[in-house]
Amino acid sequence: MYHDSPVATPPMPLLRTRFAPSPTGYLHLGHIVSALYVWAVARKHRAEVLLRIEDHDQQRSKPAFSEAIRADLTWLGLITPHTKISHQGNHRQRYLDALAHLAAQGLVYACSCSRADVLAMNVGKPGEDLFYSGKCRPEQALPVSLEALQGAHVIRFRLESESLLFNDGLCGQQVQTPAKQCGDFILVDGKKNFSYHLANVVDDLHEGISLIVRGEDILNSTGRQLLLRRSLDPCKGEPSYYHHPLLYEESGKGKLSKRHQSVAIGLRREQGVEAQTIFAEALWRLGLRPEVEALDLEDALAIIAEHC
Repeated sequence: MYHDSPVATPPMPLLRTRFAPSPTGYLHLGHIVSALYVWAVARKHRAEVLLRIEDHDQQRSKPAFSEAIRADLTWLGLITPHTKISHQGNHRQRYLDALAHLAAQGLVYACSCSRADVLAMNVGKPGEDLFYSGKCRPEQALPVSLEALQGAHVIRFRLESESLLFNDGLCGQQVQTPAKQCGDFILVDGKKNFSYHLANVVDDLHEGISLIVRGEDILNSTGRQLLLRRSLDPCKGEPSYYHHPLLYEESGKGKLSKRHQSVAIGLRREQGVEAQTIFAEALWRLGLRPEVEALDLEDALAIIAEHC
């Protein structure tokens, strides 16, 4: 995997994607939209789907939510007993190996800035991302050890001013310059959790993910993840991306989320709602169907695949 790491990468199928919910709450209709896009793209490209439980957040992830996710996806017909399931909470050594590899290249450094400090740096600045000014960034990129990083408030990835061009299967051609968008981003946070960026890039490399299908709210982070991926394994091919549209609250103020008390799929199942109705609502809310008319899974996937 990494040239100085003993971790071996097992043989992978030609194409593989993943559905990667976080077990910090129950699945809602927004998650189902994402799942349908994942399985539709997989069907279109004859790819395998891995269920990845993103439980790297040790404080917020709960086993009960992981179990509910599996139950909901089984009820919807998206996973079977043969579906491969990965838990990020089991991959700590992977992330430590990756961090050590980056540290040896001088690509990470300790940062003492808190979130409040970074928020203060962004007062009056427009933009979708918080921008880190580089206050703690060393002048030179020098190799360090993991031991030297112990006790750091956060650990950041050192970016150079490089623009990336990539094509998205749904959003078209993209140009991103992460150093200008967000500045040096976090790999290990103040609670000693590995960041979303590190955990996902490392697992995508280890698990042979060649199709990445996720919400368009993550599109802006693709460039920084590509740079991180290239630093970890420059010889590995890069995945194809599909960033799908999201469902929004009726007020239009934010995406459908757990935070806005969106109705859990498990609760709706208990209330007697059928899976075909869930699929119909998802496609109607996406604007892919003129009305809520029950759809089976195969038809729902076929309709979405037409728009991918």
